[in-house]
Amino acid sequence: MYTRNLLWLVSLVSAAPLYAADVPANTPLAPQQVFRYNNHSDPGTLDPQKVEENTAAQIVLDLFEGLVWMDGEGQVQPAQAERWEILDGGKRYIFHLRSGLQWSDGQPLTAEDFVLGWQRAVDPKTASPFAGYLAQAHINNAAAIVAGKADVTSLGVKAMDDRTLEVTLEQPVPWFTTMLAWPTLFPVPHHVIAKYGDSWSKPAHMVYNGAFVLEQWVVNERLLHAKIQSTAMRNIQYCNRLSIWRWIIRSPAITAIARERSISPGFRRSKFPPLKNHCLASYELSRV
Repeated sequence: MYTRNLLWLVSLVSAAPLYAADVPANTPLAPQQVFRYNNHSDPGTLDPQKVEENTAAQIVLDLFEGLVWMDGEGQVQPAQAERWEILDGGKRYIFHLRSGLQWSDGQPLTAEDFVLGWQRAVDPKTASPFAGYLAQAHINNAAAIVAGKADVTSLGVKAMDDRTLEVTLEQPVPWFTTMLAWPTLFPVPHHVIAKYGDSWSKPAHMVYNGAFVLEQWVVNERLLHAKIQSTAMRNIQYCNRLSIWRWIIRSPAITAIARERSISPGFRRSKFPPLKNHCLASYELSRV
């Protein structure tokens, strides 16, 4: 079970936002540039700290972004953080956020938004299915907080200023930066949560820092026949906004087989340039 869950997690972490592939000049293209990929079913939540199933995680990975992302070779690449230092023998990390980061509503995104997201993840009140993820990363006091033996404010993460985040570990974790690509460690909008509380993740209230913003979410469930559609538009505040796509998620009921085949060894993403660096789960995408 552990191995299966680990493989599931790795496959999802690799599902970073899709970036448009470079197309040679004068290359003939189809009239409508659309990539269709099925997302299996309706997401249970789009709250990064409460995401559990891969259906929701795939969507969250495009609506939100963490400090880093993983490229097609499994290498850590800067995302919301432009650089970082590893100090004290691997027990302390200093992350420097990009200048001018904003949420999709135009409000500044600061290191405090990462602090809040991480504290929410370990807070027993949040009941995050991945609360133990931070303990596995050996972030200071994470295990004690999850067990209800320490206050969330004692977590080993601190905003040194608006653009600088300090993370302290109980012991060196060589793969720590790879763990930062998972939604549990994504930032959340402090100003929106302060206003709406737990209902901040309703589509009408949500703001985003990833490549896309949710434009529409229509759920029309019927017994044995579910048709779920969600569309998203590009986030004009996204720091890499020159290379993003518009996507539409369409999820008819008969999707499980298609989805499983999408991550099977027989599916050669290398033959499809737009997919070469990213393993997506179920999207229909078109250029904007």
